[in-house]
Amino acid sequence: MGSVGVSLSDKIKELTAHSASIPQSILISATYDGEKKKAVLKFYDEKTGRIYFWYDTTGHKPYCYSRLSPSELKVLEGRNDVVELKVEKKIDLLRDAEVEVTKIVATDPLAIGGPSKSSIRDVIEAWEADIKYYENYLYDNNLVCGAYYTVVDGSIKPVNYEPPDSVKSRLQKILDEADPELRRYIEEWAALLSQPLPHLRRVALDIEVLAAEANRIPNPEEATQPVIAAALVGDDGLKKVLVLKRSNESTAAPLIGEGVSFKLYENESELLKDVFATILEYPILITFNGDQFDLNYLYHRALKLGFAKDEIPISLGRDVAYIKHGVHIDLYKTFNNRSLQVYAFGGKYVEHTLSAVAEALLEESKIEFEGEISDLSVEELARYCYNDAHLAMRLTTFSGELLCKLLIVLCRIAKMPLDDVSRLGVSNWIRSMLYFEHRRKNILIPKQRELEEKGTASTTAIIKGKKYRGGVVIEP
Repeated sequence: MGSVGVSLSDKIKELTAHSASIPQSILISATYDGEKKKAVLKFYDEKTGRIYFWYDTTGHKPYCYSRLSPSELKVLEGRNDVVELKVEKKIDLLRDAEVEVTKIVATDPLAIGGPSKSSIRDVIEAWEADIKYYENYLYDNNLVCGAYYTVVDGSIKPVNYEPPDSVKSRLQKILDEADPELRRYIEEWAALLSQPLPHLRRVALDIEVLAAEANRIPNPEEATQPVIAAALVGDDGLKKVLVLKRSNESTAAPLIGEGVSFKLYENESELLKDVFATILEYPILITFNGDQFDLNYLYHRALKLGFAKDEIPISLGRDVAYIKHGVHIDLYKTFNNRSLQVYAFGGKYVEHTLSAVAEALLEESKIEFEGEISDLSVEELARYCYNDAHLAMRLTTFSGELLCKLLIVLCRIAKMPLDDVSRLGVSNWIRSMLYFEHRRKNILIPKQRELEEKGTASTTAIIKGKKYRGGVVIEP
C-alpha cells in the first residue's frame, strides 16, 4: 500500500493547506478541524475550479451563555476545558430588556455540547449551547455562505457587488416607499442576491458492490464485499468506468457509450486508488445516497484493504459523509426536501429514488435488470454503473444548472454552508437565518422552553387546512 499512501495523502494535504491569500471566491462551506481546534472556511474559486482552505487566525473559541453570574458557576471551577468566564450584556427580546449574562468560553465544541454527560450544557442550564461551532463562527464574523470574498494577507474581505441597472431602478421605487427601518435590509438583500452565480466544477460518483446474499444490500460499516465497479462523470466531459476483473471475464473494452473510457482492474486497491485520485481532482462531489452507502462503503472498504485514514479523501460524521478537500452533495437528501420537491420542481416526482426523480425531471431512467448485480456481464455492469453516475450528474445540469444555482441562492438566504443547505429542511434554513440576525443585533437566542412558556398563540396557522405552524418555536 506504500505507493497509494504517499500520493493520496500528499494530495489531500496540499488541497487542505491554509491559504493566506485567496482570489475572489465564494464562501461555500465551513467546518471545524478537531486536531487544530480551529474553524475552517472553504472558498470556491470559479476561475481555477478549486476550493481554498482558510483556518481561523483570530483565536476565536467555542462558547455558550449562562444567566448565572461567574461567582454562581462554582460547578465549572477547575475544569481544564473552560478557558474564561466573562460578563456580557445581551438584549433579551422575551423580557424586552438588556440583561447581563456570563459568557463561558471553552477549549473545543465538545466541552460545550459533546455526548459526554459532563459537557457544559448537561451540567448547567446554558443558552446558545446547541449551535454548531462553525455556524457560530460564521454568525460572529458576519460571514455569508454563497457570497463573494477575497483573503488578503490572511484577512477576509467581502466583495461588494452593485445590483444591475435594471434592478436599481425598480429597487429605488421600493426604497422610496419602504419604512426607513427596512431600507437597509432591502438594500442588503438586493446586493446579496444580485451577486453572480458561479459554475460549480463537479464530478458524480456511483459504485457497485458484490452482494454476499441475494436481495441484501451490503453493510457499509462491515464492508466485507469487494467494490466491483465505479463510475465517474464530470461536468467537464469526464466519463469513465472502472471495473474489477473476474477470473472468467474478457479483457476487451465494452461499448458503454460515446466518449466513455473503460478500465479493468486486477486489484481492488488500485481501483479504489483511482476513484480517490479522481475525486481529488474536483472540488464538488455529487452522489445519490452517498451519505448512507457509496462514500460510507468506500471509506470502510479502504480501511479493510489497508489504506490509512490520511490516504482516504472521505470523512464520516453522524449520518453524513464529507470529502476532506471540498463539498459532497448527496442528491437523495436534496430531492427528499419537501420544499424543493413542491416549490422548485412542481411536485413532479413523488418517490425519492434515483429512477423516479430522473424519470420525472429528465425523462431518463435507471437500467433495469433481473437477478443479482453479480449476474451481469462486464459490459452490462459497466453500463449500469455509468448510467447511475450519468443520471446524478444530469440532475445538476438540466434546465441551465437550475439545482446548483438554487442551492447557492439558498446558502445566501439561509446563511448556511452548501453541505448543510443541500441536506436540511426549510425549518433549519429559517433557524439559521434567525440566528444570524440575533447574533448581529446582540440578541440572546432564546431556548425552546422559554418560547413555550411565553406562549404559542401566535404560532397557529392562519390558512385553514395547512399542516404548517408558525415559525416561532424551532427545534435546535
